[in-house]
Amino acid sequence: MTETLTDQARAEYVKSGGAYCPFCQALTLLSGPLEYDSCDVGLVWRGVTCLACKRKWVDQYKLADILIDEEA
Repeated sequence: MTETLTDQARAEYVKSGGAYCPFCQALTLLSGPLEYDSCDVGLVWRGVTCLACKRKWVDQYKLADILIDEEA
């Protein structure tokens, strides 16, 4: 089943940090491992499945900052 999200629902999901299912708002999510493609520098993603409604989607992450390890 393909279902699109409204721009508002998508923005609220991203703002929450992916804390709930954007389709049914359940908190029971199963996230896969982070993956990346060496050709798409600065972007990683992972598959997510809602255990309540069984819908699946992909969360994307972009590099936002760098923290210097002062102990190194």
